Amino acid sequence: MKSTLLILLFSVIRSIAWAQSAEPVYRIKDPGEISKVIPFKDRFQFDQFQDGKVHFRNGKVSAAKLNYSYVYAEIMFIAPKKDTLLLADLDYIHFVSLADRVYFYLKGHGHMEQIANFGRVGLGKKTFFMNLGNERYAAYGQYSSTSAISSYSSFINQDGMIQFLKGNNKVVMKKHAAYFFIDRNERFLIANRQNLLKVYSSHKKAINQYYKQHNPDFDQETDLKALLEFCSTL
Repeated sequence: MKSTLLILLFSVIRSIAWAQSAEPVYRIKDPGEISKVIPFKDRFQFDQFQDGKVHFRNGKVSAAKLNYSYVYAEIMFIAPKKDTLLLADLDYIHFVSLADRVYFYLKGHGHMEQIANFGRVGLGKKTFFMNLGNERYAAYGQYSSTSAISSYSSFINQDGMIQFLKGNNKVVMKKHAAYFFIDRNERFLIANRQNLLKVYSSHKKAINQYYKQHNPDFDQETDLKALLEFCSTL
């Protein structure tokens, strides 16, 4: 009886903790509603625009007030007329530095933050609002990085603008994080077992053994950091 109560109590505590840590879900009917429905703290990484620098490939550096937008999954800046705009000429930008963080641009997928460096490989994190579908058909389960990126690609059009399908149903949006491996040539690979073995092709046996023992989740930051820490010792 006592053990049953302990198990029940543990389950309740886990449920409460999950509910507190779960990202909120927003329902949007029109892109113009985003700033009204989603509060600033959930639309941007920082609570206000901060001093940052845009580093161009030709060596030029431009300073500006910057912030990372979860809606666009890109760095935004405040223009002289106080408009909030996306960066232009992204192919000419090497990286963006903001609040002791570094962001790289992945063409077609926006900016991602490099959250760790393990020598041969860096770990990139891209946090953005996924389009879970319309209110009637949206699923609330777990999403892999691959499905998340596909969702982002269909949510932001080729001009970088938010697009919704016409209809009366509201679009369901929820924040999601996708992870990438960054090699020494700054090539970006979705974090999964196959791509990890590509980067460490000469250590497949050791990595497969680690995988059998620990079964890392490639959608969990702590698992990825532990895995790459192990790989850095090979």
